[in-house]
Amino acid sequence: MSTNFFETLPLFYYAIVAFIIVIVLAILRLKKEKKVRVTEEKSRYIDPLTSLKNRNYLSVNLDKWDDNKVYPQAVIVIDLNDLKDINNELGYQEGDIVIKAAANILINNQLKNTDIIRTDGNEFMIYMVGYNEDQVVLYMRKLYKLMKDLPHEKGATLGYSMILNDIKLIEDAINDAVLDIKKNKEGKSKK
Repeated sequence: MSTNFFETLPLFYYAIVAFIIVIVLAILRLKKEKKVRVTEEKSRYIDPLTSLKNRNYLSVNLDKWDDNKVYPQAVIVIDLNDLKDINNELGYQEGDIVIKAAANILINNQLKNTDIIRTDGNEFMIYMVGYNEDQVVLYMRKLYKLMKDLPHEKGATLGYSMILNDIKLIEDAINDAVLDIKKNKEGKSKK
């Protein structure tokens, strides 16, 4: 009478194999859970419409940027012109097309050492490190020209603020850039 190989193995070996299988399954489950957590974490900081960083990302990074001692720094704010009118007259899908086109312009023309953030429905912000004012203005002019070709040709208004030392905070620079936008919009309406 022949004996089956498995019948001759002691129960101890079965227990070891079962233990290894349980460990491997636990490791695979933990890896999957970690991947889900990382994906959820990323989605908290990414705007779903444009795939750019969002306001949450900005909030989390303000202190880090304020602590950055590499100067000059700059903040550019981009306000899409008449997006509310496009949404009201043509629908939100058309407005989304304009937002996505603007985001693509910003992504395709992004400079090194910059972060692009969609801060609001019709507003974007660029945080720049290591660019002097002439470089910032030149970059803004380029973006301004490119934004003129957005769908419905409403363009965008841009404003900026320079940070030259640790006295001015990022929030101050954002506020100054928004004031610069208001000044630029008022200048356009007077023409």
